[in-house]
Amino acid sequence: MIRNMGTTFYEVGKLTFNLLPILLSRIKGLEESQVHEVTVLLRSDPAFYLIDNDPLEFEKVKAAQAIDEFSKV
Repeated sequence: MIRNMGTTFYEVGKLTFNLLPILLSRIKGLEESQVHEVTVLLRSDPAFYLIDNDPLEFEKVKAAQAIDEFSKV
């Protein structure tokens, strides 16, 4: 269980979306079968939802672009 340490959902979401491209770049160095498994997982999940005045819009767009680039490998 995560304890509330004064961190907002926005801050957690921003960190998550900012770390995703870094993690995907590290996954590219794994064996091909592992990369394929991650690609299948990413393609099976729905795209990120954007809402009006979404404070995480820029981070979601960058994460979606990183997933798209990763899927081309």
